[in-house]
Amino acid sequence: MLSLSLVQFRSELTSAFVLLIGVLALTIRILLLLSGLLAAALLLAGLLVRVLLARILVLVSHRELPG
Repeated sequence: MLSLSLVQFRSELTSAFVLLIGVLALTIRILLLLSGLLAAALLLAGLLVRVLLARILVLVSHRELPG
């Protein structure tokens, strides 16, 4: 009787470890996805800033000064 409950306990413990590993793997994949999205967003934001600055410089250099 004791050996049967020990086998059942080990089986449940193994199942819990497998579930924990699955949850950790999913969490890691989600974090990697979010970090990739953040990197892409920062690159796009930097590109947008450069484009806007270039347009402002072009507008400033092409305006006619009175005089």
